Amino acid sequence: MKIKILSILLLVFFLTACEANPLLNTNAEKVMEVTQQIVDFSIPVGYEPDFTANYKGYTLVSYRPENENSHLYILQSKDSADAENLQGILDVLVPGTSNAEGDQQVLDNYPIIFRGQETNLILLEGKNSEGKVYNQILVDFEGKGGPAVLVFSELSTYWDMDKVNRLLESVQ
Repeated sequence: MKIKILSILLLVFFLTACEANPLLNTNAEKVMEVTQQIVDFSIPVGYEPDFTANYKGYTLVSYRPENENSHLYILQSKDSADAENLQGILDVLVPGTSNAEGDQQVLDNYPIIFRGQETNLILLEGKNSEGKVYNQILVDFEGKGGPAVLVFSELSTYWDMDKVNRLLESVQ
């Protein structure tokens, strides 16, 4: 259920930002500029800036590959209290947990050092709206301007933990 809550929070944020907020921007340079305000990292090979959005103290950047149903999102809040809220949601995502519809399940949850901070990496598997199986990681961390979460999703046919590890290691 907590997986669904996080997915719904991200979806509500995306929809609200897209429909009601004039601060949605699809300019690649702007996406990269906003990303630099959150974190420094190397864009995964084949990915390109998609959009950035700002809404009610939240900043979102999105990257995607041109021909896949895959995404890289980085979401940051300006409110330090959100760190506890986010941690509370992520702490209950243990292996075997799934949402009510059973279309997303936690495969693993283990501690890592990310940007010099102790945190957990949560690995999920799910099905998208087209019925295709994908893998996803969630990593919460302290961004340059507040609590943040990195969400990386790829279709299982393209999933490569070495690529994921390179991405995580590139984040500064």
